Amino acid sequence: MNNHTFCGRLGRDAELKSVTSSQGATSVCNFSVAVDDGYGERKTTIWISCALWGKRADALNQYLKKGQQVVISGASNVRAYAGNDGSPRAEMTCRVAELDLVGQRNETSGSAPATPAEFPGPPSGEPAGIPPDVPF
Repeated sequence: MNNHTFCGRLGRDAELKSVTSSQGATSVCNFSVAVDDGYGERKTTIWISCALWGKRADALNQYLKKGQQVVISGASNVRAYAGNDGSPRAEMTCRVAELDLVGQRNETSGSAPATPAEFPGPPSGEPAGIPPDVPF
């Protein structure tokens, strides 16, 4: 089974698209996640191109803004290709099965993050600060 879990920040706002097939239209939400690896002088950033499909893509798109910290889990793949200059390149992709919003958005990335006070209190046993209509 190919399942990986990553924690990082969104590098750009998510883009919601509709894909039409013989089975009808379905939504796909595309975004990129920056995952830090190493520390000090050896610190590098790995970029992962992510795709979230279906009803969850529709529901979560509005929350996936640049700087938002997320934990994603799903099937990942590395695709090798030749760049415009002919040099070998690689792209890491993830078909997201699970997505958790963690922390607050980066203050410098635009509007202020949502605070728990903006949402009604959670029902008993649910985490605070997450809108009750988010389907996860």
